Amino acid sequence: INAHHNLGVIYQGQGEMSKALKSYETALRFDPDNYRSSVHFAQAEHLLAALTGKTTKSAPRGYIENLFNNYAHSFEYSLVEELNYLGHKMILETIKSLYPKSDFNHVLDLGCGTGLVGAELRPFCKKLDGVDLSKSMLGEAKARGIYDRLTKSDITDYLSTSKLNYDLFIASDVFIYVGELRDIFRLIQSRNKRPGKIAFTTENTVRDGYFLEKSGRFSHSKKYIQHLCSQFKYNIIKTSFFN
Repeated sequence: INAHHNLGVIYQGQGEMSKALKSYETALRFDPDNYRSSVHFAQAEHLLAALTGKTTKSAPRGYIENLFNNYAHSFEYSLVEELNYLGHKMILETIKSLYPKSDFNHVLDLGCGTGLVGAELRPFCKKLDGVDLSKSMLGEAKARGIYDRLTKSDITDYLSTSKLNYDLFIASDVFIYVGELRDIFRLIQSRNKRPGKIAFTTENTVRDGYFLEKSGRFSHSKKYIQHLCSQFKYNIIKTSFFN
């Protein structure tokens, strides 16, 4: 499994999609016999779905955890310096424009990663918690010294089992690894003890619904987000679109 999966990743990175497909298909013919091969099996399955246009509900947890454990030390440089990512700053600017005089009492950073958005928010909240599936990413976040509490968990599990008493939930560059967002919206709406707000980013699609793109990330349509907000009684205060 491991060799064919790795070969598929190499081919995909080189743009050799037909060869990548064959490598992932070959990897899936083998039964996983240890943790590493089971992770690579899940990754091959996810990437094969992405390349063949099949939309799943979410990226496998093993895929996400392995991806960001390996990516943690170079994550910020790659995202900010090489890709000019500004999502964390856009979220802060939006929050400040809507609530210029508000200091939030307790904020939860969903999929906190290395703490990019947390660092922007820290001056504007009294308490800041973070949750992430990657141990290595959490290590980077802890080194920043900005979080009051960090938890290693899948975000849906965390929202299902933890005591939620937050003014604000943040999800920056997180929902691109979660297709179906229904459970997240439902759990926040039903389990949070106080009226809260959610600020998040998505990759937009003009198609109706959510889709697994060839990149292995999910896109969501404005109509899909609006439907969830209507279903769970969220008020949409502001939306912005960026290229």
